[in-house]
Amino acid sequence: GAKRACSGVLKAPMDPLDRLRQEKFLSEGELTSVRARMASAREDWASAVFALKPKPEPEIVRLLALISGYPGIELGRSGMPLTHLDLIPEEMIRKQLVLPIVELEDDLIVAMAHPDDNSLVSELEFMNGRKILRHVAIPALLRASIDTCYNLKNSGDSYWRGKEGWHLSPRPEGRAQIVK
Repeated sequence: GAKRACSGVLKAPMDPLDRLRQEKFLSEGELTSVRARMASAREDWASAVFALKPKPEPEIVRLLALISGYPGIELGRSGMPLTHLDLIPEEMIRKQLVLPIVELEDDLIVAMAHPDDNSLVSELEFMNGRKILRHVAIPALLRASIDTCYNLKNSGDSYWRGKEGWHLSPRPEGRAQIVK
């Protein structure tokens, strides 16, 4: 939706690539490459930046969190028991790009491609009887993590760790590397 500026005039939200330019997050050449990848691969900006590797995951997630207004999750440094996959139907996890990372008594920390989707969050809260704590993640990395989780579960493993989390000891509630 549109945002209201101080003068009372409706102002459209800033294009994420303009925001990347404003924050001097990427060079002009990198922005050109990201724009081309977004068009050719039909990817969002964060997935395109992650694929092209000009910045590491923590920096991309930090900017995603800033732009979205939700805390972010570095999936590469997170982990979870694969039993968490049973908290949300597989079709919904795959279609909506959500991953329940940490299960707390009254809350569920969920990595999401679109944390601003209020109807999805309401549905998840209804299904689980818990408050959903929304955290934004890089969509392409979320999709890959979901695939890895199901592959591990289907092969009999019980715990998933992101690529940078190989050293993490398993915790029954899960582990999330939060970025604000």
